[in-house]
Amino acid sequence: MILNRNVVALALAVALPAFAACSSSGSGEQTVVVRNPDDVRVMSPDEVAEMREAVANSDEAGAAADATGATVPQNEDDRPVEARMFEAFTTFRDCLADDGYELEGDPRDPNNPAMQNPDYVAALTKCAARSNIAEIFQEMQAAAENY
Repeated sequence: MILNRNVVALALAVALPAFAACSSSGSGEQTVVVRNPDDVRVMSPDEVAEMREAVANSDEAGAAADATGATVPQNEDDRPVEARMFEAFTTFRDCLADDGYELEGDPRDPNNPAMQNPDYVAALTKCAARSNIAEIFQEMQAAAENY
């Protein structure tokens, strides 16, 4: 029995510093957490099923309570369309500059010589998608028509 204790003590002496190095907080201090065997709970399949059912029932009750409350829209941009258009154009122009291009003529004009360059068209398409400029432009036109 003494040999087994020595082997366990040696294993702990080697393993604990290795585990402590894994839990470093970055400031040079180390934390070692040793859990008590009573902290671990082994559950039977029936106990697992009961726990899952209880969690599912509490989720349904929570969903029913949430359905009665008011929802708050998230990530809505309530700035005027003009302000969003200026921001979108800046994002669009900066994206083009990052790809080594600048806005050349009217991108809607099929006779624009720049539109013959497939790399330029790909950059326009990518930057328009990233900046949402087309959608905001349509909103701006609709607002102008309704004015």
